[in-house]
Amino acid sequence: MSGAAGFAQTPSEDDAPIGRFGFGLFYEAEGGPGLELDIYTHDLFGRGVEAEASFSTTQRARHGRIAASSALASGWDIGFAISGSQSDRRGVSFEYKAFGAEVTLGRQISPDLRFSTRLRQLHSRISHVNTDQPVLVDEGATGWQVDRSIGYALSYRSPQSAYDGYSRFLAGFSQDLSGFGGDRKYLVSRAYLTLRHGLMDGWLRTRAELEVAGLHMQSGSSRISERFHLGDYMRGFRHYGAGPRDTTAAGNDAMGGNFVAVARLDAEVPLTRAPDNRLFGGAFVDVGSAWGLDDARAAGGGVVDDQRRWRAVAGVNLGWDTGMGRLNLTLADAVVKRDGDKVMNVNVSFSTRF
Repeated sequence: MSGAAGFAQTPSEDDAPIGRFGFGLFYEAEGGPGLELDIYTHDLFGRGVEAEASFSTTQRARHGRIAASSALASGWDIGFAISGSQSDRRGVSFEYKAFGAEVTLGRQISPDLRFSTRLRQLHSRISHVNTDQPVLVDEGATGWQVDRSIGYALSYRSPQSAYDGYSRFLAGFSQDLSGFGGDRKYLVSRAYLTLRHGLMDGWLRTRAELEVAGLHMQSGSSRISERFHLGDYMRGFRHYGAGPRDTTAAGNDAMGGNFVAVARLDAEVPLTRAPDNRLFGGAFVDVGSAWGLDDARAAGGGVVDDQRRWRAVAGVNLGWDTGMGRLNLTLADAVVKRDGDKVMNVNVSFSTRF
C-alpha cells in the first residue's frame, strides 16, 4: 500500500521502484510449513519488458510460473507465460500434475479500462487415487487430459483519490471457453469488485471485496482440479480444505464446487508514526461458499452434500515496515466451518521493492 497520508510518501518519478521481490512463510495445521517466492520487474534489461517469476512449495505441493510481456507499436501489448504444478498424496487421496502455456494480447481502451484476450493450453493428470470416492476414482481413470481454451477479460480501475492517495474502485469480468480439439469442454466465468476507502485523512484504510465465479460443463463432468476451492479465495483454509465433501469416503477429501462466492472485509491503521520503522495493525472478516457438483455420487451409494454452505473466518494482521520491506503476520480463525474442514491459522510474508 502506498501514497496515503499518514502511511507512506509517494516516491518521485526518479525514485520510483522498477520492481518488487517478495517471499512468504505460512503454516498449515496438518500440512506443516510452506514457502512462496515472487519477483517482478516492469523494465527487464532496461527495455521496458515486464517479467515475473513465482514459486510456491509445501510439504505436498509445488507450483511455478514465469511470465513476460512487452508493448507493441500498435498500442497493444503481448504476453507469454509457462507454468507447472505437482502435488502428492500427503493430506489428500490423489496426485496431480499439470503444465501449460498461455499467450495474451491486450490494450488500454481508456486510461481506466483494459481489455485482453488469451489462448491457453494445459496438460493435466489426476493419478494414484487412494480412496473409494467414486467421482475421484473416475477422474483418476481418465489419464492425461488436454485443455485448450480462448478467453477475454475486462478490468476497470478508477483514478486513485488525490485526497488520501488510497481510495479507488476496481472491477473485472472474464470468461474462458475450453474445447477446440482438447479433451475438456466448459465455460468458466469470473467477476470481482473491490472498493478501497481511506478515512480520517487516510489514517484508517478499509477495503471491501466481492468475488464470484462459475463453471458450466458443456460435455462430461468437472474435475477436482477445475472446480473452485475455498482455500484459494478465503484466508484461514487450506487449498483442498473446505467445500463439498464426501464424509463417507476414505480420505474425506474436499471436492470443490462448480460455483464460488466470497466477500472479504479489511481494516488497517498505523500503530506508530516513525517514518522509517512503522507498525500497522488490522482486522479482517471473510465469508464465502463453494458449491455445486455435476456428479454428486458418494461412497456406499449415497449423495455428497453439494448445497451452498457458508463459512466465515475472522482474523488479525500485524505489519512492520522495516525499511527494507514489509513483514506481515496473519492469524486467522474459522469461526463458521463444517466437520472435516482443514484450516491454516498462521501466515507470515515479506515483500520489498527495488
